[in-house]
Amino acid sequence: MALDPADHRLYMADSTDQGVDVMDVSVPPGRFLTTIPLQTIPHGIAIANDVQRLYTGNDDSTVSVIDLNPSSPSRYTILATINTNGQSIADLVDYDP
Repeated sequence: MALDPADHRLYMADSTDQGVDVMDVSVPPGRFLTTIPLQTIPHGIAIANDVQRLYTGNDDSTVSVIDLNPSSPSRYTILATINTNGQSIADLVDYDP
C-alpha cells in the first residue's frame, strides 16, 4: 500500500484482480475509484510525487510505471514496464528522488 496525502489517494496492490486499486480517502470511510489493470500481479508500491508516478514491483520481475498526474489524459495508465532481469518477483519498491 502507498498513500498520497496531497491527492487523498490510497493505492493497494490487488493480486486477485491483477492490478492496483485506487481509493479516495478524502473523507471516511473512503471510496473505491478504480483498479489500474496490470499484465502481472503487483507486490510493492511506491509513489514519486515529484514526477507524479506510481511504481509497482511485479510478480514477473518487472516494475510498472503508472501516470498519476490528475490533469493528464493518461492518468492511471501504464507508461512503461521495466525488466529487472531478476529470477524472482520484484517485491519491495522504494523511490529516492
